Amino acid sequence: MSFRNATLGFICWICISPMLQTDVDGQCHSGQRLENYHARILYHENTERGMLTPKQWDKVVELGQTYFNPPYPWGFLELEFIKNWKLVETRGTSSENPTAAIIVAVNNSANEAHAFYANYRFIKKGALIQDRIRRDDLRFFGRLLKSEGLAISDPSQALDVCLLFLKASTHQQTGFFIELISSTSDIPSPSDDAKRFGAIVWKQEDAETLSQRQRKIETASRIVSVPQFSKSGDTYELSFFTWDPVNGDVERWCMHVTGNCITDVKRELIAERL
Repeated sequence: MSFRNATLGFICWICISPMLQTDVDGQCHSGQRLENYHARILYHENTERGMLTPKQWDKVVELGQTYFNPPYPWGFLELEFIKNWKLVETRGTSSENPTAAIIVAVNNSANEAHAFYANYRFIKKGALIQDRIRRDDLRFFGRLLKSEGLAISDPSQALDVCLLFLKASTHQQTGFFIELISSTSDIPSPSDDAKRFGAIVWKQEDAETLSQRQRKIETASRIVSVPQFSKSGDTYELSFFTWDPVNGDVERWCMHVTGNCITDVKRELIAERL
């Protein structure tokens, strides 16, 4: 699959760029445990045109053509307070990767749209934050939140915002999205191909491979914990861990949410291919 830079037909107003930090030298600050958190982000698979207006469908296909031939709107990421935009899982077919997918965001009037893209092999490092997040995606997400007029009033909502962004901006394979974890026991079993992308399904009969995995699990288990937060003024500082079912990475994220913008992102890789 070839990659060409997607362009928007509009100029994004960006509230995050002056404050955005991209290093991870400092550790996340300790905070209160975010107990009883329940993610409100839904993945809704639907291939019916009725989920999009004809103009939205055409806009999604238009942006998807940069990456797929042909592109096809496939599913949706949904969050209750994102009302003016659709986050559309768009997939395509190719001999290299028949399940590749991206998220295309399109507004209700279909006059603005953006394609998130996470195939890092085709993105220059200077365009990425810590080799993981595309800068253009973070800038656009600030515009999306601003257009929603969102006033974040609690840490759970701030965490929802951060997770929605990560799910959209790191999405690579149909139906598989980065997941919040509170302990390593949240990571699916080695052979669970329903929750793991095929490339990281571990063979149970391979004793040495499973032994290596167990050692990594034990190391990560001493680090991974429930989400934490602190608040200063109108800024929430969040610290949380995720597992990516496509590549198996366990990552720690430190993110600040100020008003209705993500204003700071720090990432630390904890373990690979778990």
